[in-house]
Amino acid sequence: MSFPYSSHYHPPMPGVEIALGVPEADFALGPLPAIVDTGADITLVPREYLIRLDAPIVAGGYLRSPWGERESVKIYEINLRIQGHDLYHVEVASASGEREVLLGRNVLNLLNLQLDGPNEAVTILPPGE
Repeated sequence: MSFPYSSHYHPPMPGVEIALGVPEADFALGPLPAIVDTGADITLVPREYLIRLDAPIVAGGYLRSPWGERESVKIYEINLRIQGHDLYHVEVASASGEREVLLGRNVLNLLNLQLDGPNEAVTILPPGE
């Protein structure tokens, strides 16, 4: 299955649909839009979603913006579903004011992901293809 790039951005942005849950529970939120961000180290999830899930905080840390600004964040543990791929015990951060899910490399590196820029489509392929 392919997902179209989001035309809410210029140029269009690759994105997918996801569902969120917490360890030892079902996927309670979704489908939700998520941006594919190959430049992000870690996945970002809006705090609103994490509070609704009652996601456990597992650590603290810092994020640095592309402009060098540093922000203190909490690290949460969640489960993430992307097109039939269930990823468990994924660590995500929540930055203040974040309103979108940004899938960072800690999640993207677990998937066989194809970005087709000319056709503005994202495809998640089965492993090994």
